[in-house]
Amino acid sequence: MNTPGEAQHYTLALLVKLFEHLPLSVIVQILYDIVCQLHQSCIKWGFLKPYMSCTTFSISIFHAFSHQWPCQIIYHLCKTIGYGLLDGEGAERLWHSLSQLIAYGQVAGFHVRMYHLNSQLEFANEEGLFKLGGWLRCKLFACNAKWMEATQVLASCRFEEQVLYNEWEKQVQVQTKPLPCMFLSLTL
Repeated sequence: MNTPGEAQHYTLALLVKLFEHLPLSVIVQILYDIVCQLHQSCIKWGFLKPYMSCTTFSISIFHAFSHQWPCQIIYHLCKTIGYGLLDGEGAERLWHSLSQLIAYGQVAGFHVRMYHLNSQLEFANEEGLFKLGGWLRCKLFACNAKWMEATQVLASCRFEEQVLYNEWEKQVQVQTKPLPCMFLSLTL
């Protein structure tokens, strides 16, 4: 990568390479800052066409609110089926943990930079494994609490789940359709 900005061709090339190594029965969930643009490009230009049936697209929690309302309705992580309570910020946390190496890495040689990155990643991996049990326990309690709350809310609303899904689909259709064109007629 030698240009600034988000270039879709890098993402598409990585995804094609990933799909070459996966069976078509695997569902790939793509979390990307500008996934709405990537998804529309895939639809319009046929990118990833053989893999679209086993792919879902979503925007991480942090980036979702900088998008327009229709993007939030369609691609927000909490509104996309299959992502659970994921926030999609794992890579951001990883880069933050490595940020202390940026200044040093700019002046270090290639091999020294790779050694330090590798050492830092190994340390983070060992530390993460050591704390994994407590993290899983905390997440399990949080999931159970959310499940209980959602079950109570669903039971109290007096509607079947399928009716709610259908209403949500109608709401998405209405709130994502193009706005009518308003022409200003000037009469002289």
